[in-house]
Amino acid sequence: MILSAQRTHNYSLALLALIFVVTAITFLAPLIGLGRSDDFIFYQWFGLRRSVLVKLELALLLGFFAVSVIGRYGNLIRDVYQARTLHFSLTFYSLVLFIISCFQFIIWGKHMAFEWTTMADIPPMLHLMDSQFLANDFYTVASVNTPKDTFQHALLLPTLFGIDWYQAIYLYKVLFLLLLKPLLFLCILKIVMALQPNVQKSTQYSILKLVVFFMVALGVIEYQGEPAGWPSVFSIIRVTAYGFSVFFGLGYLVTSLSENRYTKNVSYLLLSGAVLIHPTVGAMIFCLSQLFSLVVFADHNKKYLLQKFLVDSIFVVIPLAVILGRYENPAPLSAEQFIQYYVFERHPHHYQMSHAVGFEFFGWLLLFIMPVLISFFLKARKLQLLSILCLLYYTVPVFIQYVGVEIIPIKSIAALGPCRFTYFASFLWWIEILVFCIHLNVLNVIADYCKKIYNHLADIQRSNISRILSSSIMKAGELFEHLLALISRTKKVVFLGVILLAVLVWQQTLKSPLDWKFYGLEEPREVITWINKYTPRESVFFVNDLYYSFLTRSYGGRASFVDNSMPFNESYFAEYFKRLDVYQKAEDMTATDYYQLSQNYSVTHLLIKKEDSQRLSNFDPIYQTNVWNIYNIADFK
Repeated sequence: MILSAQRTHNYSLALLALIFVVTAITFLAPLIGLGRSDDFIFYQWFGLRRSVLVKLELALLLGFFAVSVIGRYGNLIRDVYQARTLHFSLTFYSLVLFIISCFQFIIWGKHMAFEWTTMADIPPMLHLMDSQFLANDFYTVASVNTPKDTFQHALLLPTLFGIDWYQAIYLYKVLFLLLLKPLLFLCILKIVMALQPNVQKSTQYSILKLVVFFMVALGVIEYQGEPAGWPSVFSIIRVTAYGFSVFFGLGYLVTSLSENRYTKNVSYLLLSGAVLIHPTVGAMIFCLSQLFSLVVFADHNKKYLLQKFLVDSIFVVIPLAVILGRYENPAPLSAEQFIQYYVFERHPHHYQMSHAVGFEFFGWLLLFIMPVLISFFLKARKLQLLSILCLLYYTVPVFIQYVGVEIIPIKSIAALGPCRFTYFASFLWWIEILVFCIHLNVLNVIADYCKKIYNHLADIQRSNISRILSSSIMKAGELFEHLLALISRTKKVVFLGVILLAVLVWQQTLKSPLDWKFYGLEEPREVITWINKYTPRESVFFVNDLYYSFLTRSYGGRASFVDNSMPFNESYFAEYFKRLDVYQKAEDMTATDYYQLSQNYSVTHLLIKKEDSQRLSNFDPIYQTNVWNIYNIADFK
């Protein structure tokens, strides 16, 4: 049933007013006492950060704009395109998503790659280039010769072509953010088509492509909160080990479903790469692949299913064996000690399930249970198997995490962190929903209903202006069809254009972190350059700021005593927490305390904000800017 024009208008105004109110709350929250970051009221209640809400509000406002355009000129569009269908190619959709990603990155992106957690891998990466670099830095020494070596070597690959190391990292960032949406679109479609192979021959296929396109373009897949301590992995893609592994994994999921032998061989290499760079993410991708394969082949090709499992397992076990055989901790901790340090003291919000699991987890649990109930009501065996496996994928790793950390301490479980399987909660659930929609013919029902709304909105009178606009739309439609035909015939040229556009975005948006105003303060170039030029190479700085601690290491070339970044090497956990205990008391430390620290740890310099250095007013800094003071701790004697 279609609402009357007046009621539609009233409901639209009410919804638009609600969006504006929520938008105002989002922007003004820090000023009206509703918090920022983790204290933001909607994050506390629903797990929605301000940045996520802004994207959602923008998408809704754009939707309203589109509806208003249809309402004003919909009859013209209908007349022009009533004989046309939406049989756009996958290449076309992928290209549009790539262009959207370009615009999003250029307008709203952070044009700098020195960010958390990317910057945590930069000092050990630079140490790989020069074994003498930061040889006296605790964090760097603790972070080399670890399983992250593979990832850090991958970061350096572009430098073989003469590209500066920072430009190389930024290149990876640009490629990740520009290619994520197209790759995610192809991955979801390939999986859904494998689970519902007849959809490609049905009228629902065109609608499916359009639905997945809008899901990916609007970032619907990314909205899940943090049900077990982790958000959707697609909402936090950065130049990190897990970021690399996710891209390898998506490539594996796409290519593993191909019937081409060459493509299948490539898929095995991608799976091994995902595991080698980040074992936990690699294991997630492996389990996702087996889950989908079990649904596809369980009824008619169990032999192939077993063969696929065994072959895939080989390409998981080999990189794991390489990691376990190559890296060895000289001072391993007991399970209890490891869990105490790694989970309870440093990451309870991620790995302690009694702390991390809350309202969001049970909300998603209900969403995963609903398809199970519906599948049994429908008596559809494939849907039953799919929904049960999806439910197990979501719940079992969280249960294993809880038991292996808080009931029976198991070191390997704490280290792998299986609760991170919830990285893919929303991704998996939406795939499940799409499969159900195809089975129930919901996509066609939605399309028919949208046509009725479309015709309802398009019921306006023609005018001379309308006829002129109709002619313009007709010409635009013809041009659009020529463009589609060109894309379908010149895929290699399109691919080349994508590469050139990505390179252009990379070069034109690149900004050095030394020219970036962290916290909205002055650029760090002046103070970091002074550190590099005028302090001895063996200097050790005490820096009570995470970003400037890593800037001091990476660009200043000087060691930093410690900061909140934990080295993932259990042999150094005890020393790290010993230093961290001192670091966390920095706000109350006096000149005497700093001098005593220098006697115990050979700390030579203090980099501190002017506003925090009032208790050191009896001493003159050896260098200062508008924001920072640098002291020689030897002067505190």
